[in-house]
Amino acid sequence: ERSLDVDDGTAVPADLVICATGFAKDYSYFPSQVLDALDLQSDGLWLYRNVLPAAYGLDLAFVGAELSCGSNIQVQAVQAEYVARLLAGAVAPPDPEARAQEVDAVKTWKRAWMIDKSTRAATVFSHQIQYLDTLMRDMGLPAQRKSNCFLDAFLPYPQPGDYDGIIPPVKTP
Repeated sequence: ERSLDVDDGTAVPADLVICATGFAKDYSYFPSQVLDALDLQSDGLWLYRNVLPAAYGLDLAFVGAELSCGSNIQVQAVQAEYVARLLAGAVAPPDPEARAQEVDAVKTWKRAWMIDKSTRAATVFSHQIQYLDTLMRDMGLPAQRKSNCFLDAFLPYPQPGDYDGIIPPVKTP
């Protein structure tokens, strides 16, 4: 069977799902036409929401691979939920043209102030909360994760409990 089963019982067609870790990025496993479409640049792989290539539908997503931030596992978990909701149809992705415009805007913004390095596209250290807020809003969830605005303004972000309830608990038999 060539599908990814989601919690609601829907089977999402998938020829390949890659789960990988590592510090040296290597895109050589992609066919040349995919590499050309990805448009890898000297300062990284520029993706919509650091997850989706602008030139594709939902047939290719990078969860955690193109992300450099302070609390990776937490942000990667929110990214994974975002992709899961996209695949399940719970979140409608913008059309490719809108994704490309957003990627270009982020690229212009980062290139205006970040140092030129090979991971610039993936870097969200200094704006991690804004990045998480954007994913939350895209999923139709509140960006304010604390119980009131005072706590939201004065307590550290992000804390693991701030994102409780976003990812459903794993069902065990």
